[in-house]
Amino acid sequence: MAWTDDRAPQADDLPWRLSLRVHHPSADLSDVAKRVGDAFGLEARWLWRAGDVDPHAKPAGQLKPTSYCLVEWLDTEGTIATALADAMDAVSALREEIQAINASGGHLDFFVGLFVDSMMGFALPPQLLARLAEAGIALEFDIYGRPSRG
Repeated sequence: MAWTDDRAPQADDLPWRLSLRVHHPSADLSDVAKRVGDAFGLEARWLWRAGDVDPHAKPAGQLKPTSYCLVEWLDTEGTIATALADAMDAVSALREEIQAINASGGHLDFFVGLFVDSMMGFALPPQLLARLAEAGIALEFDIYGRPSRG
């Protein structure tokens, strides 16, 4: 089982998280965040617009360079491939918005965070990868290993 940190799933959860992220150089993503949130049954966990003050920046007072939103997909029963397919089904009605974001310099990705302390493997079927490519949504993985003991 995966170890736990502040980003990792709880002990009874699967050792991964799935989110849809939207990046744009300047657009207000509020409407997109709401539509994705409605499709996922949640509100955006992170949402800001380029030019907003970054409350975490050092030194203070720096501005966010780009617009961004993140909505988590919490229906994680089964495999990563199943969750991705279900999340794709949920955002299928947003095809025009996704195309507009991509056409205007933005991009979207499904972000998969993997929390592992031993080997883990999975396969994504070609049909699912084709759906992602056709929709113009990238797939990004971050793998978080057990902290080293020093």
